[in-house]
Amino acid sequence: MNDKNTVPHRMDADFPFAVWLLGWIAILKGIVWLTTDPNIPDVQLAVMGCKYLFFMLPLIACAIGAWHLKRWAAWGIAALCIADLLFFLLYPPAIKSLAINDTSPVVHLFSTVVWAINGPLGDIAMIALATVLFRHTKKAQQ
Repeated sequence: MNDKNTVPHRMDADFPFAVWLLGWIAILKGIVWLTTDPNIPDVQLAVMGCKYLFFMLPLIACAIGAWHLKRWAAWGIAALCIADLLFFLLYPPAIKSLAINDTSPVVHLFSTVVWAINGPLGDIAMIALATVLFRHTKKAQQ
């Protein structure tokens, strides 16, 4: 980053790691559900599929916005994560779709990562990381 008026690129050494991580978690949260096949009843599977479809594009858009240090991306990620947390509270069977599978070490690792990213833990982490994005967008606007 040579010019003070430019926004740092996400591959620059001085780009905030927390914002970089936030973008990747948002992208993974948006697409990782495509790789899973939870063992839940069809009705719950349909509800979860609709939820993931509804959240996928906004999460990816907000991830790209976060990497460009856009304030709307921080608001969007925070709102999506709060909505996701509310979904888990209002629809308790959703947590069953995030079961950790221990049939083999590789499957166990993958299901643990999916649980961490797509579950409430991922939402809380993303909200915490969004606060860092808020701080960096203030710096970028000054």
